[in-house]
Amino acid sequence: MFLRIMTEIFLFHSLVILINHAQPESASTESTVLRNELSQLLSNENHLPFDFCLEVLFAYEMHDEVFSLLIYKGEFEQLLGILRKEVDVAV
Repeated sequence: MFLRIMTEIFLFHSLVILINHAQPESASTESTVLRNELSQLLSNENHLPFDFCLEVLFAYEMHDEVFSLLIYKGEFEQLLGILRKEVDVAV
């Protein structure tokens, strides 16, 4: 169990780093494949610590993935809170 958690954390963080450092000219192919892999990892049943995922995604400013994660995990109250905070900041 512990090995599976560590492997998923490693894969998750690796995908986030690769997505953020993808070259602009390869954005259409490489980035799309990496984003699909990240979405699959987040949507499937996994043992990733939820708070860890949110912290990493916010640190890399990957807001689309944060919203997807919150929807996959059914954390609608937290999603609503984040959206309210963003709307208040924008106004």
